[in-house]
Amino acid sequence: MSDVWALFDSDEPVELNSAKLCKHFSSSALRLDEDVVVASSTSRERVYARLDAGKIASEHPFFAPTRALWPAHELVDDSSNMNMRVRAFVESLTVDASERAGIIAERLRGCQPEGQVAAEALIRAQTACGARDWPLTLLSAVHCMSAHSRQLDIGDWPNYSWQLSHFFALGFYIGARLSINMMRNGETVIEQNTSENTINKSAIDNNRRAHIPTAEAMNKAYGKCETVCYAAAVRLSQPQGSLSDYQQLTRVVIEALNMATLVPDPSMVPTWLGTGILLAEKLCVKVKSWKETLNAALKPNRNPEHCLVKPHKGLRHKSAYIVPNTLPHGSPQICPTRAVNRQPSCSLSVPDFFNLFVMRDVPVVITGQMSRAHGWAGLEQWRDLSLLVANRAMEARLVPVEFGGFGDRKGADIISLGNFVDEYLVPSNTEHIPFSGAAWNTLNSRDNAHGQHFQPCCTHVAYMSQHALFHQFPDLQKMFSIPSYTLGRLRPDTGAVNVWIGTKNTITALHRDPYMNILAQTAGYKYVRLYSADQTKFLYAEPALRDGNGNTFERSLVAVEAPDFELFPLFAHAKFAETLLGPGDMLFIPKGTWHHVRSLTTSFSINFWWK
Repeated sequence: MSDVWALFDSDEPVELNSAKLCKHFSSSALRLDEDVVVASSTSRERVYARLDAGKIASEHPFFAPTRALWPAHELVDDSSNMNMRVRAFVESLTVDASERAGIIAERLRGCQPEGQVAAEALIRAQTACGARDWPLTLLSAVHCMSAHSRQLDIGDWPNYSWQLSHFFALGFYIGARLSINMMRNGETVIEQNTSENTINKSAIDNNRRAHIPTAEAMNKAYGKCETVCYAAAVRLSQPQGSLSDYQQLTRVVIEALNMATLVPDPSMVPTWLGTGILLAEKLCVKVKSWKETLNAALKPNRNPEHCLVKPHKGLRHKSAYIVPNTLPHGSPQICPTRAVNRQPSCSLSVPDFFNLFVMRDVPVVITGQMSRAHGWAGLEQWRDLSLLVANRAMEARLVPVEFGGFGDRKGADIISLGNFVDEYLVPSNTEHIPFSGAAWNTLNSRDNAHGQHFQPCCTHVAYMSQHALFHQFPDLQKMFSIPSYTLGRLRPDTGAVNVWIGTKNTITALHRDPYMNILAQTAGYKYVRLYSADQTKFLYAEPALRDGNGNTFERSLVAVEAPDFELFPLFAHAKFAETLLGPGDMLFIPKGTWHHVRSLTTSFSINFWWK
């Protein structure tokens, strides 16, 4: 069995011998023994899940770490014991840090150039957290995260201690923010147990004063936004913090979730992390909702961009949540000579896929794989976006959203999933399906005590791109399976499963990834254009960020569908392939292939990255 895996886990151009593998392959899927297959590599032992067509994601080892992230009771919407849960989270974090921070710091110190700085900041944050000095905890956590970021600027983190250190820095930041909020509201955070923690108070005070940096140093450490955060942290007498404080906390929350998706083993996920993420999300949603309500009351026309459809929870109309299943007028016409090859999964075995497309760097659209027979929910279920706002707990979770498109970017924010669906996706759906006057009258005639009605409106482009939604909501993992065409290589530390949900007219700029990629279209339509690696000389690639890292992405400066040939004359010589992706289509994009993606309707896509 190991010789089979050796062929799949090789980047050498080796043809698979069908005779040799016939006992392991069927015509439609690679079938392995029931047990997990273990193979060795030069760096460490790697554990691969058996490949089995129809194996749903909720049972796949890839998602095991984030299934362990969320205690079942924590996913229930319960704000009545918020303060008690904050205390329990801080205590759990403190105990874990007292046991492991010192060991982690010692391992960091041996790494150049940022190991010493990261180690000192980690210990300082741990000591301050134990002393309940929240401003210093906050600041030290920022310094620690900054050192981690600078280390990434020159290459991948040298060892797993850096990931653990980053987990703790994120935890300290979240714990400090939650505790500061409790103190502003007159609550007492956990009192220091002097019998167990004999911390010299004067030493803490001296340490705190010694490490309060100037504004210039803070800007260099973590950006100007953190100057605001620190200033807010020390003003504990204020009843409310600035919105900037909570905006930064939302970024930390998403970073913590993303970090958890990279862990290859569930035992490596800190037991306190999921609780901290959920508590921080609840606080951010509460504060932002309160401030937006206040601003709307004081300045009702302050931000017209957000005056979109937002029906009252009890008045949602089912049809408004259904993603269109027809192409809109004016969709691109695919030139037959440039069309990407389409293959039905029933006639494309895994060996054939590997030989014909993977090893030859040829894209292909695979049809028929996203079916109930292969472990996928029906396409009609994917079209219904109300599955994302099925309950209050889901609505209140935070997701990252980008606004505008390539060349017309209007910023980014982290908002609640409920707001994203109701304020952006629903209008995108209703604009595609023009209701008759009678239909609008029926919708608006419903009793509405809040004075809110569905209104036809111009869609504002919004995109939840490259988000770990299935890690955030484990129940959604039951709706799909890991495609056998990922060849058993899907692993948390070297791959990803991302969700891309957006309004129509979202654009992913022309770029290429350091991964093999399968883009699965579950709802809506997208136009995709592909340029092979040998066309790079015509594409005006930007300098890669962090090009010493193993997951470096490259992007082109060209607006593909409206190029400026005066600025980019060579682009006129670039050859490309193109396709329209509809519900149920899977597009294989070879590693290093440039691709541009535009949504033609509201769209829901999943992509699988592997190496």
